[in-house]
Amino acid sequence: MEQILIFLGSGASVPFGLPTMKNMVKLFELKLKKSKPSSLTNKEYKIMIRLYGSIKRAIFSTYGYVDLESVFTVLLSISQRIKYSDLGFTSLFAISRIIADHNLNITTEEEARAADKLLKRYRTFVRRVCRLKNSQEKKITDVYSNFFEKLCSEQSQKIRGKDGLQYSYPSGCSIYTTNYDAVLETYWQGIAHINDLWKDTNGTLTLWVDKHEGDALNLIKLHGSLDWFGLSDRTIVKLPNFRKTYGKRAVQGEFMLYPIQQKDLYLYPWFNLFYRFKDDLERTKTWIVIGYSFNDEFILNMFVEALKIGDHKLILVTPDAVDITERKFSLFSTDKVRQVLRKFGEEQTTIDIVNELE
Repeated sequence: MEQILIFLGSGASVPFGLPTMKNMVKLFELKLKKSKPSSLTNKEYKIMIRLYGSIKRAIFSTYGYVDLESVFTVLLSISQRIKYSDLGFTSLFAISRIIADHNLNITTEEEARAADKLLKRYRTFVRRVCRLKNSQEKKITDVYSNFFEKLCSEQSQKIRGKDGLQYSYPSGCSIYTTNYDAVLETYWQGIAHINDLWKDTNGTLTLWVDKHEGDALNLIKLHGSLDWFGLSDRTIVKLPNFRKTYGKRAVQGEFMLYPIQQKDLYLYPWFNLFYRFKDDLERTKTWIVIGYSFNDEFILNMFVEALKIGDHKLILVTPDAVDITERKFSLFSTDKVRQVLRKFGEEQTTIDIVNELE
């Protein structure tokens, strides 16, 4: 089959009981309001609730949508006590007509402390809601079996799975995702070997960002995953759960790139992963993007620049495809940006994707 690049956003995980970035806003707010943490005073708790609500309303009234990424981009800035002069040249020019002292902080110290506490709770919340339930394994198998069977058609490589059934295998293709969950790994486990960038050395799985394996299906998680952890020697390993030490080295914490950490894109391994993504975008003619809203400007710009310079086709799969195309890809013809206005997981969705490929 013709090589394709598949890009999965949070909407691709919805069929398996996982929320989108937009849904996380409401879920997180409900969790905040459900009960006051014992570590907070009543005043701190009220400031936290008010701050979260005001940010959410301001973003929605301006852009017409709000997701967890946008809310916590603002919260990160507040927690870092940035000043008006840190907002950028255009923002500074606009604000200069209203505020005389540009060296003032954009919020109070109380709100900065509240923002910092919200960010910590946010990280815990994301890890919890992105974990798969065992009951979803059959659903994952059904959805992806249908997807790859129709996508690969007769030219695919056939793999016999652990259940004895034949599965279609899109050799040489790359799947990129910003999701933290283990949906894809769960599907392919026991069916076929995939290149997910991990090197097994004496039982230790170590991240190898430049790993290539011939015609293997590549799975690259641009924002890391729930089971990525950094060690004190800067090694990144895959572990089922957090632990304090591993192989006599201290485990320094999770290795997940939250959307609010854009400055970290220039550090290892994120820079290397995104460089690989850029190369694959330019090399591959057809891209299937499922359940992604392109609210991350960095990723959006990578797609836009690749569309400008090459003979590529983007197949956008989401019920919001028309709106996203108008807001993000209005420069391009309908031949370049195709739309499948359906949810992932429905049988007709895969049929429509295959029709667009043909």
